[in-house]
Amino acid sequence: MSIGELVFWYSIIFCILLLALFVVLLRRKTKSKGLFARTDWRLFFDCFKEKALRGESWLKIVIAAVIALSAGLMIVVFVLPYGNTLALAVLVLTVLALVVVLPKLLK
Repeated sequence: MSIGELVFWYSIIFCILLLALFVVLLRRKTKSKGLFARTDWRLFFDCFKEKALRGESWLKIVIAAVIALSAGLMIVVFVLPYGNTLALAVLVLTVLALVVVLPKLLK
């Protein structure tokens, strides 16, 4: 992958994240809420004060990373040789499964 392709894909990812932020801001504006409220900052910083750097949280992070990386490796090794379309479909299904199932497993 050349530098130009790398910059292209990172700019696409940045644009997608920017679009998601724009959608969230529009939804908050339509509900007549402030665009950035104190509750937003509490969501990111306040709830982690007690749980941050505990052994249990590190263990959960490591388990989640191992599961996600193992799933990605299996997709690359076993599914990608059958074509990009199938690999993309399996990747989307895997991400949806990880987002739904993984938090329930780690509770």
